[in-house]
Formats: sequence, C-alpha cells, structure tokens
Amino acid sequence: MVGGVKMQVANAPDFSVNYTAGILPLAFYVRSRADTTLLINLPDGTWIADDDSDGNFNPVIKLNRPQTGRYDIWVGTFNGGNPAATLYITELRQRAPERGSALVHVDIIDGKLWIQRDGTEHGIARDLLEAGVPREQIALAFRPPDLRARGA
Repeated sequence: MVGGVKMQVANAPDFSVNYTAGILPLAFYVRSRADTTLLINLPDGTWIADDDSDGNFNPVIKLNRPQTGRYDIWVGTFNGGNPAATLYITELRQRAPERGSALVHVDIIDGKLWIQRDGTEHGIARDLLEAGVPREQIALAFRPPDLRARGA
C-alpha cells in the first residue's frame, strides 16, 4: 500500500520515462475496463499513487511542477490479474486524449506491450528494448499480423 492506495503491481516498472521539465504540467492517465491503479517513483525518489481519481475505476496523477529525470511507472490493479490497459502521458491536456490522437499509444495486454501507434521519429520499440524490455514482450500492433510474426 502506497499513500493509502491498495494495489497489486509487478516487481519491475511497466514503463520508465526520462523527462525534461519545462513550464507545462505533466499528467499520467490509465484507461481500462478493469479497476486499475497507478504507481510512480518520481526522479527525487518520492512515491505517488492513485486508484480511482479520474472516475470509472481509472487513476490519474497530475504534476503541476514536474521534475526533470526518470519516472518509473507501474500500472497495477486493485483486484489482481493482467487486464488490458492504456497509459497516457501528456503535457498538453487536462484529460486523457481520445483514442488515436496520442503520439504514442501502448496497451498492456497479458503482460505484453502492444504498440498501437508510434508517431515518434526513432521508434518507441527501440526505447523499450534499450530499457531492457525483452523483444518477445513487445508487439508492433500497428503492423499486419503476418509482418509481426516475421519481426518486420
């Protein structure tokens, strides 16, 4: 339990983000049909957590003055299991973006990272691999299934 939030999370973070702070706030949202939780280890070592603040069993953490550095992020559940969930990280919106409008869209399904959209210049899959995520835990969902199977 962190900050009064009961949750079940993996031992290792689901995502790590290196962030350079500017003048904008930073928000983390999770969307799922399950009762999900959000746990973040801030760059200064402070732990913050949320369960249902965004309604419909969805967590949200908003930082008005985010720090520069590494954010380790866990998407967990209140009741256990590995439900499908989408993590949104944004500086520009006060609510999670609509499906399809995010620069990067990654779903966590059965412990695997399904990259639904990658609008980055170099590719989020490369960042995940460099962060130590095993290749077999990453799926390029925006590619046709036959290309995904060949690793193309």
